[in-house]
Amino acid sequence: MPDEQKPPIAPTPVSQTPGASNAVSSTSPSPKRPDANKKSVPDISSEAISRPESKASQFFRSLLRWMGMALIVFGLGALAAYFLFSVPKSNELKLAGQELATANATISELQGEITTLENRIDELSALEETNQSLQADLDMAQSHVLLLDALVDVRAAQYALADGDPASAGEVLTHTAKTLTELQQALDGEQVQSVDALLSRLELAIGELDTNAFAAQSDLEVLATSLLQLEETLINEP
Repeated sequence: MPDEQKPPIAPTPVSQTPGASNAVSSTSPSPKRPDANKKSVPDISSEAISRPESKASQFFRSLLRWMGMALIVFGLGALAAYFLFSVPKSNELKLAGQELATANATISELQGEITTLENRIDELSALEETNQSLQADLDMAQSHVLLLDALVDVRAAQYALADGDPASAGEVLTHTAKTLTELQQALDGEQVQSVDALLSRLELAIGELDTNAFAAQSDLEVLATSLLQLEETLINEP
């Protein structure tokens, strides 16, 4: 048998009770409200987005880019300069400090040696003063010896002349002239002039030996007296 079509089932009516509409309305979603705390984003027009960048903006953008690159290059250069100059200079300063310490130690040693040498010089200076004093005494003694030698010659010539031997007296007085010349070279000041006077008197006596023995004897006596006076001056001289 052909299937019989079943009659459609009518929906069972739902009985509405009072307040049901309120329950349904309370569960239905409420329309969304814009958040009052959030700022609204302004709409950007398509013209503003598609507008080409100005030359000023391009210039400043390029300027900032070049400035950034320049800062990077400058930083790299400063870093390279530090390693190229600062580090070697630091090593040089350390080496210079070591050399300075060595030099100070050497200076201290040299100062010690200088002090020792100065003390030695003081000792030698004292010895030098003593030496000079001894040399002065020696010169005085030699001058005294020459003066006495001349005085002995004069006395010997007087004796020879008194004995009637003017030739022997002349030979002795020739030696006396050499002695007085050496004495004059050993003295200084007024004593040199005194010896000049003695040489003049001696020359006068020698010239009178053959012609006037009495005058020669008199001049020789004056010469002997002058030699004695000069001797006294040398002895009393400080």
